[in-house]
Amino acid sequence: QSTASDDSAAHVDNLEVIGFEERKNPKKEFVFLIDVHWSDGRTMRVRRSHEKLFRFQCSLLDTFPEEAGQSETRKRRIPYLPGKKFFRGNSRSVAQERLPQLQEYVSKLMSDVDESILRSDVVRAFFSPHPEDLTRSRSQDRLLVGED
Repeated sequence: QSTASDDSAAHVDNLEVIGFEERKNPKKEFVFLIDVHWSDGRTMRVRRSHEKLFRFQCSLLDTFPEEAGQSETRKRRIPYLPGKKFFRGNSRSVAQERLPQLQEYVSKLMSDVDESILRSDVVRAFFSPHPEDLTRSRSQDRLLVGED
């Protein structure tokens, strides 16, 4: 997997976690809605489960070991993503608890990492629309933001 990227292609300019929604595909899960602002002016909404965000985080750490703090010469720049909650299930309360944590994570990702990471194929591929982002789900109108 290449870490280089084509500088002429659009890259992630900003990220905003705006809420979460329930999906049943095929099992019940909560996905986080992220508005991705691209350098070419487009804004797209993507949906990512915490599990996919966690795999993305692992990919970043593996692809950029120095920025992950695995070098004695460099301080960690990639922010920490809170891990999985065991025995709590995939509930609305867990998603609600994770929402501000993910908002802080993407804020730090945008402000703390080197721009070359934000331009990387790893970041570009993860935040580019996936097929599930392009199909309208029945739950799409049930956007849940941190209220009870």
